[in-house]
Amino acid sequence: MANANVTGRAAPGLLKYQITVGASLAAFFLASFLLVFSYLKNAELLTDGDRVGTSLERLGLIDNQNGAQHEPR
Repeated sequence: MANANVTGRAAPGLLKYQITVGASLAAFFLASFLLVFSYLKNAELLTDGDRVGTSLERLGLIDNQNGAQHEPR
């Protein structure tokens, strides 16, 4: 990427462009990190919930709960 125009002086709008691109890249990487982090935390919570449900089932504190349990209407 050029940092000067033909006369050798710095292009007037180039710094704003560089700041904008840098900020958008930083926002993109932050959003990507948060997306991956939240996905992993959700998977961890689901795994922990399965483990607790299995333990409660083995202890006989809950019945087998395959699928959603709905009250009849």
